[in-house]
Parts: sequence; C-alpha cells; structure tokens
Amino acid sequence: MVASWLMLTILAPAAGLALLIAWRNRPQTAMLVLGLAVAVVALALIRSQAHQVQFQNRQMVHARRQAEILRHQRLAATTAGATIQHSPAGSRLETYANGMQVRQWPAGPREIVREADHLHTFYTPQEAMVSRGHAWIPLGAAGVLLVSLAAVYLMLRSKRGEDRDVHGSRGFRGSGIGWIAAGALVLLVGGLLLAERRTEVIIPEEVIVPLPHAMDVTAQAPLAPAAPAAPSLPVALPQAVREFQTELAEEVYAYAEEHDTLESMWERLTGPRIKLVEESDKLAEQSQRDLEGAARLILQRSLPTADPFTQGWLSNAAKAILQASASGRRRAPQQPADAPAAFAAVTAEAPAVEAAATPSVVRAEVASEEDNQPAAAVAEAPLATAEAAASAPAAAEAATAPVAATHTTPEPPAHAAASGERPEWVDQPPHEHDGAYRVAISTDYHFRVEESRAQLENRLRYAVADRVRQTVSEAIGRPVVRGPMLADLGIDEEYIRRVLCVADYVETEAAPGSQRKRVHALLQFTPQQDAAFVSRWQAAMRGERPGPMYYPPAKTYTTGERPAWVDQPPTLSGGTRRVVVSSGPYSTVEECYGKLKEKLAAAVQARVDELVRESTGGQEQAPPLHAMNISMDYILRELCPENDYVETINASFGEMKQAYALLEFQPPADEFLLNQWRNYAREERVFNIVSLAGCIFGGLAGVYGLLKVDTWTRGYYTKRLFLGVPAAIIAVGLAMGAMLGLIG
Repeated sequence: MVASWLMLTILAPAAGLALLIAWRNRPQTAMLVLGLAVAVVALALIRSQAHQVQFQNRQMVHARRQAEILRHQRLAATTAGATIQHSPAGSRLETYANGMQVRQWPAGPREIVREADHLHTFYTPQEAMVSRGHAWIPLGAAGVLLVSLAAVYLMLRSKRGEDRDVHGSRGFRGSGIGWIAAGALVLLVGGLLLAERRTEVIIPEEVIVPLPHAMDVTAQAPLAPAAPAAPSLPVALPQAVREFQTELAEEVYAYAEEHDTLESMWERLTGPRIKLVEESDKLAEQSQRDLEGAARLILQRSLPTADPFTQGWLSNAAKAILQASASGRRRAPQQPADAPAAFAAVTAEAPAVEAAATPSVVRAEVASEEDNQPAAAVAEAPLATAEAAASAPAAAEAATAPVAATHTTPEPPAHAAASGERPEWVDQPPHEHDGAYRVAISTDYHFRVEESRAQLENRLRYAVADRVRQTVSEAIGRPVVRGPMLADLGIDEEYIRRVLCVADYVETEAAPGSQRKRVHALLQFTPQQDAAFVSRWQAAMRGERPGPMYYPPAKTYTTGERPAWVDQPPTLSGGTRRVVVSSGPYSTVEECYGKLKEKLAAAVQARVDELVRESTGGQEQAPPLHAMNISMDYILRELCPENDYVETINASFGEMKQAYALLEFQPPADEFLLNQWRNYAREERVFNIVSLAGCIFGGLAGVYGLLKVDTWTRGYYTKRLFLGVPAAIIAVGLAMGAMLGLIG
C-alpha cells in the first residue's frame, strides 16, 4: 500500500512537469496533464487514508477483553515480569511493568492493590484494518468531476485573455494557479470529508502464563530490613513449647534428609509383599504414612521452583494424597530403630503438639472421622494456584515444620460443609481420561453463586487459552507465549460452556450468620478438539479469521432408540412438508454438525426457491438465505421440531458418526419465508429505480453543464468540451480503477 502510494505521488507530478517542459508552446495542455496528475495524487491519498481507518469500534472491545483476562490471570497466580517484594509481616507484593500491584497474603488470598496504568501498559504493533465502506467513491468521483470542470473553465478564460473572473478580479493568465487550486480542493475534500481519520489505540499485550518457565523473572527487593519471620505458631503457645517444636523440627528434618528420599519411598511403596493377609493392617498403616511423607517431600523439593501450572498440579495431587491418607483411622508414626532421641517425643507429644501447630504444606483442609466430606481447599485449579510463587526458604520452612511436628494431616474446620455429594474430579489433578485431557477449575468463595459463576467464566476462558497454547506448543515443537485471542480462533463462552465444560459442582461453606458458595467446573479436551485448536491457531497466525466453532443446540444429542422419522421419506400431509436431512458419515461429531448445517441451509434454500417459483410462475429466483436475513439459528430453532440424532456406524476402517435432523415446513413457516423474499425483492426494486434515476439525472446534469460551459466560451471550444471532457472523465475513472487494484 505504501509503495503504491509513493509511486503515484512521485510519478504523476513528474510526468506532469515533463509534459509542461516539453509542451512549452501549449501550456494549457500541459497544465491539464499536471492538474490530472495532482488529482491522481489526491485520489491516492484518499485511498491510503481510507485503508487506515480507526480501530476504535472493533479493537477497543478486543483490548478490554485482553486487559480483563490479564487482570484475572494476575489475580489468580503470579505471571512473568513481576518484581516481588516481601514485607516483614509475611505478605508479598507483586509489581508489574504496567503499574498493577497484587498482594499475596500468608493465608492464601490475593488482592489487587493498584490497577494497571494504561499509560504505561504493553503495546502491540499497529494493525491496518481495510475499510469496507464505499461511500467515498461516488463522492470522490463527483468532487473530481466538479473540480475538473471548474479548472477547465478557468483555463479557457485565461487563454482568451479575459481579465476578470466572476468577482471582477484579475484572471489567472494560464499561470497554473487554477490547477493548483483544483488539486488543493481535491485534497481538502478527500482529507476532511471523505477519508476517515487514523486513531492510535493502546492494546494491552495478552500475557498467558507460559508452561515451561513462568517464574524465571523475580527481582527480590525487600521493603525494609527485617529479621526472618518466626515460624507460624499460635501466639498463645508458651515459649517453651515453641522452642521444643523448633528443636524437634530441625532434628527430625535432618534425619529425614539423611534417610527419606524419593527413591527410598518408591522402593518401600512398590516393594514385594510376602504375607499380605497377615500384614494387611500394618502395610496399610505404613503405606498411608509413606504416601503422606512422599507428598510432603515432593512439595518441599518441587513447589518453590516450579511454574504455576506445575504448582497447581502438585497442590491438587498432594491434597488428594493427604485426603486419601486421612480417610482411615489416624495413627501415630512408628519409631525407627536408628531414629534420633528427639524423634521418640513425636509419638508421646503428638496430641499436644498437634493441637498447638497447624500444618500448612498444601493449605488443604481434609475430612475427619465424624464428617468425611472434604472441605474447601485454598489451592486453586491448575491455572489459579494458591501460595504458588512463595520463596524457596519460606516454602521449605512451611513444608518441614508440619512433618517434624505431627506426621499427620489437619482436621477440617467446624464450619466447613459441602452441598450435595462432592464429585471425585474436584480434587483430581489434570489427567487423561478415556483419551481426553481433563482439568478441574475452581473459584473463590462468594456469598452469591452468581458472583462465583461470573468468576468461573473468566477462569474457564484463560484455562482454555492455556490449553490452546500447550497444544500448539506440542504441535510446533517450541513454547508459545503469546498468540491470537480466543475470539480470533472462533472460541466463545457459549462453546466453552456447552462443549468443553462437561460437569460442574457448587460447594457451600457455612460461614457465621450466612453461607458462602464456590463453583467447580470440569474441562475436557478431546484429541479432535486439540487438533481443531491447532489448525485454527495456524490459520489466525496467517491473518485469516476462522468462523465460530460450532456447538450443538441445547436439544441436540438424542440418546436411546433410533427415532422413527430418521428412515421416513419426504412427506406432505395437511400442508406440512417434512424432510429428513443427513450429514453423511464422518469421523467426528463436529464434522457431522458442520456438514449438517450446510445441508439444512441447502434444503431451506430449495424450499424458498420452490415457493418463489409457485408465487411468480417461475419468472424469478430466490437470492441466498443470508440476503433475505434467514439465519441458521432460525432454522434450528423454528424449523427443526425434533431433537437431532447422532448414530455410530461400524465401517471396515473404524467407527464413523452420522447426524440426522428433521425439517418441518408448516404453513406459517412457508409464509414467513415468502415474506422474507418479498421484502428483499421490494428493496431490490427500489434500489434499481433509485440507481436508474440517479444515472439519468446525473447524465442530464453533465450535458447541461457542458452546454453552459460552451455558452460561456461562446462556442470556441465546443469540440474539445464534448470530446475532451468525457475523455478526461473516462481517464480519471480508469486511473481510479488502476489505483484501487494496486492498493487494494
């Protein structure tokens, strides 16, 4: 576009000046060429500005969505580029480059201290949006025509030597000022009236937490010099008890470092068992302790340096292990033969120390003997981890203290309660299930379930975005940090809720005087959906904009027996026509529904053509459905009375899917389709009449203008006017067409 504009800007005036020098004896002709060159440059400028229209209407929505997603990501977990400061009280302040500040409290919740400053936000390169408006084309053509006629008139007056114009002032004397004025008028009209102005829009950069390395940029900047924080113990404990627990923790941790490793735990858990019947109780007790110790050791070694995705997985995995370990009777650890002396105090002092100290490794609350319902966990789903980015010393201290103190799991608070039967998937980490990838997403506690669901929609959105990036990274063999938005891939909230979200669960916590709610949702990604994500991502990176991903309506997927209408031929009874539409066999349900939509539209198009032929006697044909404002949503909602049916076909090369839908054209539906065609035909006739009238009046006005100019010139240039002016108009039209082809 820029090259075409520069070429026209340089070549057109150069050609005019060359002709002006070559035709010095005919200055009027040379000035005419120079004026046309200026007009071409003006048209090039108009077209260039029309191409660079403002993004505000379309891109500001995109920018607000990106900023909202970025805000929720940082509220859920630490993202890359944060400067972390630790306060003496134990909280952590995260400051980002765009001015946003998030505080992480020791108990787990995160809150936004300061919103992002849009004056110092991230920027992405400016995108050029092509203007689809055509209103400037007739206006520009009319303006160029009027300016050209005025310039011809001024040139002819100057040649005749007339000394006065309509205002009685000095004539132009063929000096070319008339042509310069003509070009200036074209530039003025094009720049101020015809072209849309270019507007710079700040678009925040979409930052999705990268999977491999998310915590590699942290600048430690303490707020003020302070002594290391004391262990998190109740203030009411006596000083002697605190000193005893600290000493015990250090001694037992040293013993665990020497004896308990991941390899030794794995050998104990997977070693051969000889007398399973006689040693079942002992083995069960020992396995529970080993599982609990393995969970704590894994968290202690891996959690501080892992990325947020892995941190969320580890938190959920350890929570599930601890709940499984605490489901049976709580037992005190046995004393090994070579254990240090202080370790013997663990069994004797376990009740007292357990009552005094509260483990905080995973910050998960597990069920007790009396109430086996697990309570609310502070740890978020994989993309919204709690206590994820704590510093390594703090995490190690938090992980070792409870191991040394109790070797047991904490009791749930008295106010914790769950509404209904808690599904198993709520506490499961991301895993494979029947070939599909499953992720559990959770919200914070709110007093209204509507607030929890609103937060869930945001977290589902950036969880799907993370899955898209993970799938694309695996497909292309390198990590992908940024890319198109979900809207650019055709993935909207409705598709996430209907297709990707396969289950949800509302959990209730009994707070003092009220109840708080949190919502859990299960996302499931099939291999076909992952492949669709990759193909759409690649298409979006090439500049294409894929259409929205199809999601079946609420009444789709009939289960049970094969409906009787599937095998019925087209019928006509009582003025109602029924037609069964089949998609044909495909490997996936998504492909079936895509083809089924095309065949439904073709069947409705055929019905409209039939109605139009009956109404007009075969003289007219119906336009496409979209021209008559007949949408696919109307077809599925009003013309499909039965549930869609999907069957599985066992072919020689594997299972195939085939979808069926029943179309029913009742008299009211036929009348609606016919009225839509009548409205279109009426608007088309009005447009044709107006266009014809405009052409007639425009031609008459042009002829009248030529006659008036011929009268003003007293017939001296009749031949040139009636041959040269139409030729100039045709030349301008051809130049505009060539310019549109070069620039567009």
